[in-house]
Amino acid sequence: MTLHSDQLHAENWAGSVAAVLTLAANSNSSPSLPPPLHVMLPRHSFLHVALEDAVRRLHRFAPPTFSTGGTGIRREEPKAGSMYKDEEDVYDENTASLTRTKTSTIILQKQEDTSYPVCWFEDEDSQTALRWHVFAGVLYDLKQRPEIPWKIRLHFTSYPSNQILALERTDVLHHVRSVFKNSLKQAMCLHYGNAKPALNLTKESHGKIWEAIRTASYQLYKQAHGNLPKQSSMRVPVRVMVNAGPPIQKPCLGADQWTLGEVLHAAAPDHFDEQSGAKPTVLDWKVAGISKLPLETLIQNCWINLAHPDHFLYIIVHTE
Repeated sequence: MTLHSDQLHAENWAGSVAAVLTLAANSNSSPSLPPPLHVMLPRHSFLHVALEDAVRRLHRFAPPTFSTGGTGIRREEPKAGSMYKDEEDVYDENTASLTRTKTSTIILQKQEDTSYPVCWFEDEDSQTALRWHVFAGVLYDLKQRPEIPWKIRLHFTSYPSNQILALERTDVLHHVRSVFKNSLKQAMCLHYGNAKPALNLTKESHGKIWEAIRTASYQLYKQAHGNLPKQSSMRVPVRVMVNAGPPIQKPCLGADQWTLGEVLHAAAPDHFDEQSGAKPTVLDWKVAGISKLPLETLIQNCWINLAHPDHFLYIIVHTE
């Protein structure tokens, strides 16, 4: 039997994580570091979205950018008191790379740019780059030893493209939104078994869902969700993430019969037994921040009440 609790769904959407954002020392050009900013991160939002105001405030303390006329190209942060002469970085649109050419002068200036600055976030405890395309709540649940407040370090240079996805420089928030939209369409394809509902997703519906994420508004999401294509399905799109590894993604056919334990056994048989449940190697499993949700819970009930805005149900597993 499928049970939907509007109160549970609303409380799930209202969930947030207390965090403290600190500017990285090598991203600071002032004599001293600015004070850290304390924020509440909505679990259903993305770091670049939820921390936009904080990022813009701290960006004022970042080093200046190099400019060759009208177009500024950000490069490695200059050391205090250093001078750069006889060279400049030129961005090649065709090769998407930086090349060095000789020039007589280079202008060092602070760009008056209202666009979202390219930046990345680091978990202070583990010193790992945080994936910008993953929901904040999922990122927090991936921490084996979560602490309050969550300590996050902000960087404006030395982007770790070997650790996290590259981020479009021209329009950061548009890139985040585009990746979310693709994830939503992917989930809808898994849920309905075909691409038609995803292709028929209207611009208005997606706009409302994104605005719900941006404002952490459950009522707006509920309204937008009511406008999505109606089509019965026994499939549930699930992403299981073991120890911060890549998501194991699959639809659960006959989801009204599958339990959480059966899904975890199918996705991670090395850690979950079909009969006895979690093996001794398992330290914890979480769904939307709920630790050790009973394994006999129907997966469809989990999805209806605890899925993220992209329609995926995220299950986090921590093992020894």
